[in-house]
Amino acid sequence: MLKQFSQNSEKPYDLEFIEPSVLEENSTSKNVGSEKKAEYIPQKYEDINLIGGKFKSPQELSKAYIELQRRFGIQAKELGELRKIAQEYENHLERCRESKRQLDEFQNLVKNIDEKYNTDNYLKNREFREILKTAYDGFGNKLDVDTLVKLIDNYHNSRLAQAKKAEAILSESDNATDLLAYSSDNAAKFKSKKKKLTDMTPEELDKALDELM
Repeated sequence: MLKQFSQNSEKPYDLEFIEPSVLEENSTSKNVGSEKKAEYIPQKYEDINLIGGKFKSPQELSKAYIELQRRFGIQAKELGELRKIAQEYENHLERCRESKRQLDEFQNLVKNIDEKYNTDNYLKNREFREILKTAYDGFGNKLDVDTLVKLIDNYHNSRLAQAKKAEAILSESDNATDLLAYSSDNAAKFKSKKKKLTDMTPEELDKALDELM
């Protein structure tokens, strides 16, 4: 019957010529392929149940959000401190530039008046330079150095005049004191000469007579 089926079929196969080993190999290859298909699961299918494609549970998402807020807070604080430091540094640079500008202008002023006031009483005098610098800080380029020097000289001369006047008054006072002391001594001596004759001792009487003679 098998021989008859193989003769009449469109695809004649003679089962007697199919080796059992071939059948086993075909069966094994089919099983291996099915196992591989069962083991391989595409990543996109694994991520279907993740929240946002990243978090496995709402608790994990909440924890990540809290940590993100904490880091944002730290970064915001650090950024604020950096901005404050940068602003302070910029303000310091501005003050330095302004100080340098004023110093350069003051040095130019000193150069302009050097020929006229470069003496021991003015530019070579430390106190005068301090007064000039203080006046320049207050008035800037509007400072009239000649007027300033005139005012300083007038003040200095008035102080000298007051000192001389006080010295003269003190000298007169000392002279008056000496005169009063001298007058007091003479008065005492005069009073001693006015002693009554009856109160004198013989020796004093002889001395008084000698002075009269």
